[in-house]
Amino acid sequence: MLDWECCHLGSAMEDLGWLCTRSWRFGHPELPVGGFGTREALFAGYTAGGGSVDPATVRWWEIFGLMRWAVLNIMQAHGPCFRRTPQRRLRRLRPQHGAGRV
Repeated sequence: MLDWECCHLGSAMEDLGWLCTRSWRFGHPELPVGGFGTREALFAGYTAGGGSVDPATVRWWEIFGLMRWAVLNIMQAHGPCFRRTPQRRLRRLRPQHGAGRV
């Protein structure tokens, strides 16, 4: 699966940390990698594939990912209050009370 929702250029350690974020454990907190694996196994596989891992940096991104997830959830919960919907944009474009009439 390819998810473009939060796609951007960044650190590979960010990707590993995001996968380890508590939000993705799906009821298996003892398995920090997406609820299906351990950090050690993830790091070993990543290293075997030619990458290098800095566990402290991955941990930093894991904590950052949790904060990011919290902000995204807050935005989803309150988004309709602040989001500019197409209807709001159209209201701003319509002449009001005869403005713009000749």
